[in-house]
Amino acid sequence: MDLQGWDWVTINVPYGDTFRKHTTYQHRFMNSPETLKYCDVQVAETRKMLAKILNSPGEYEQHVKRLPGTVVILNIYGHRVEKDDKYVELGRQAVRYAAESKQYFYLDVIPWLRYFPEWVPFVKFQGVAREARKVAQALRFNLYELTKKRIADGAAEKSMTSIFLAENTQNDGSVLGEPEFCAAAATLFNGGVDTTATAIMAFVLYMLQNPDAQRCAQQEIDQVVGTERLPTFEDEENLPYTRAICEEILRIAVITPLAMPHSSTSDDVYKGYRIPVGTTVLANVWQMSRDEHLFEDPSSFKPERWLPDSKYSNKKSQLRAPRPRDFAFGFGRRICPGQKWAEQLLFIAVASMLAALNIEKAVDENGREIEPNNEYLQSFVRTLGSSKCKITPRSRIIADIISASVENAS
Repeated sequence: MDLQGWDWVTINVPYGDTFRKHTTYQHRFMNSPETLKYCDVQVAETRKMLAKILNSPGEYEQHVKRLPGTVVILNIYGHRVEKDDKYVELGRQAVRYAAESKQYFYLDVIPWLRYFPEWVPFVKFQGVAREARKVAQALRFNLYELTKKRIADGAAEKSMTSIFLAENTQNDGSVLGEPEFCAAAATLFNGGVDTTATAIMAFVLYMLQNPDAQRCAQQEIDQVVGTERLPTFEDEENLPYTRAICEEILRIAVITPLAMPHSSTSDDVYKGYRIPVGTTVLANVWQMSRDEHLFEDPSSFKPERWLPDSKYSNKKSQLRAPRPRDFAFGFGRRICPGQKWAEQLLFIAVASMLAALNIEKAVDENGREIEPNNEYLQSFVRTLGSSKCKITPRSRIIADIISASVENAS
């Protein structure tokens, strides 16, 4: 990762003053009352996504994957995303390079190989690393500099970056903590592009596979919200089954199966195993999410397991099953700082799609149902491709409401 120029990303920064500065900025903006100000953006952009899906349902994957990137860029930098936005693509390039880096694991085993020049026939990694460094540099600074320019021009929208600059710009034009903030903000951007999109894509997959769960959630939404408006965050506490779907998605569709790597800061012994200082330690989140001692039928999608009056909430053992949020976002100092933001966006996207859309299996030319694609691209962060499906508005009224809400927002 350091060869590709990702040493500045928060998860790769050793624990110390720089790491603490990163996390201070991140938690200040992502897990504080400031986060509540992001809700309106999440609602507005989700409704735009619904309008795009209704207009071109066959391209729903593109619309779903665009949503988190659109929201996170607007929240962090105040930049409004246009179609085929180069900054969203920059974030996706960064994720791809990070995922590809695992194939060069031998550089950790034989570190002196990294000093071979690019012209050596088998040294493909040097060319890849060169291009990755360009992406890493652009990701870290381009949107930050764009925001600074817009502030100078009087054209900036309020964002995490504009608030930081207002608080830390000195009379001489210098900015206190600028290098650390640039890295911390870009880490949030990079982390929010694909992870939440994969969770929403997993929701589509499990609705295709579990139509009864979809109908149950839609019935709940119709009773609480009605059929003449879309859900808001104010409805969340009255939608327990919809919330349970979100929790079950976080459990069964684990996006980072081994969480963020940790490094031991001192020698330790755990259950008889000696862990020397500097050892990389990975948490097996995948196994935690499928522990048969805690979860009844763990391989099945059962939102009702998160409802207190469900038979599936009775565990096989006396142990208390952890909530998905307790393990899906990592642990300790390197827990995902955007957890609250991601949970909010997942809920409003899921609730809105359930209220507005029927998601059904597509059929082939012979009238047979096409089974959905449940193949993940296995990497440090798992990603899920699209499934052929039939997406239709639940009613003409709801389609008109979506169109009107987007027009009013414009």
